[in-house]
Amino acid sequence: MKQRLATFSREWHPAFVLVGLLLLLPLIAAVPLASPIPSVSITASAMYLYIVGLIVMIAAWIGRGDHWLGAFVAWIGVSLLWSTHLAWVEIGTIIMSAMALVILRSLPERHHGLVVGALVASGLFQVADGLQQLAGYDILFHGLNQIEPIPAMFGTTGNSNYLGVYLAMIAPLAPWWAVPIFLLGIFLSHSILGAVAVAAGLLWRVRQDKYLVAFLLSISVVIAGFVVIAKGSVPLSGFHHRLAVWDLAVSNMTLIGWLIGEGVGSWSQHIPALQQQMGVYPYEVFYRGHNEWLQILYENGIVAVAVLGAWIYAHRRMFSGQYGGAVLATLVCSVGMFGFRLAMTGCIAVVILGLATSRRELC
Repeated sequence: MKQRLATFSREWHPAFVLVGLLLLLPLIAAVPLASPIPSVSITASAMYLYIVGLIVMIAAWIGRGDHWLGAFVAWIGVSLLWSTHLAWVEIGTIIMSAMALVILRSLPERHHGLVVGALVASGLFQVADGLQQLAGYDILFHGLNQIEPIPAMFGTTGNSNYLGVYLAMIAPLAPWWAVPIFLLGIFLSHSILGAVAVAAGLLWRVRQDKYLVAFLLSISVVIAGFVVIAKGSVPLSGFHHRLAVWDLAVSNMTLIGWLIGEGVGSWSQHIPALQQQMGVYPYEVFYRGHNEWLQILYENGIVAVAVLGAWIYAHRRMFSGQYGGAVLATLVCSVGMFGFRLAMTGCIAVVILGLATSRRELC
């Protein structure tokens, strides 16, 4: 028996999940997962489980090369069984982003420079686009017609805080001549989180040179101070807003929710309504957590957070490679923003993590 189990372990294939579904689907009609109406549950419950099974199969394929990443995707899929909201966009984003990360790892090393160059070019473009917005123009959306000048530039991201995060993740990869341009962009976006993240990333990049660390730390403090001043009379209002909503979310988590979460997409269903009900910043509700880790905890429980923590530990060498500064900046941004859930910033984050966890970087 032990030998058979060992053989199965070696020869196991993700396609076996689909075979398991063949055996399970005829029985699931008796369990109304999707509808309490028997005539509907016969087809709807089977389709529900089929989708969960397909996600688990994809996760198993990912897990062949990255066990912890595969486990995280599988857990997201399984959590659909107790989720009250089918957040297909978020589910699809998680699955496809994990697949993209795996694909990026297979990119030949000779092409890494091309990818980094594209990242830096995109950041420089955003700074240039933001500068013309400050001058009263937005050529991409309004042609040559003048617009009302804006206090904080946002480029094509649609939000100045998004732009700050966008630039902060890329800046540690930029050549030194371009770094001041990125710093200027973050300053003019008035993003405090962006300033903190880029400081962490750049300091990590030069951590071996204590004099350069001291110099960059001094500049970081000055820039952060100017950003706070530029924010106006209530520079930390966003921080207080976050703390209040985070406290609201944590205080309303159930015991089982702490363990397995309330289900994918549950944050957007529950927290805005709670803000309105409890009067916690009811005129600016958080449809996303503004903290990736807290939202994952709320939706998928301690299990998901532990799996992600294990993934970071298993790939801890990504911090010591050439992409380490960008990885650190990305993680800092994840604590105060939902960058992985936005297309523009999420794409940047996946590319950075994909490059940083390539075989060459982890050797």
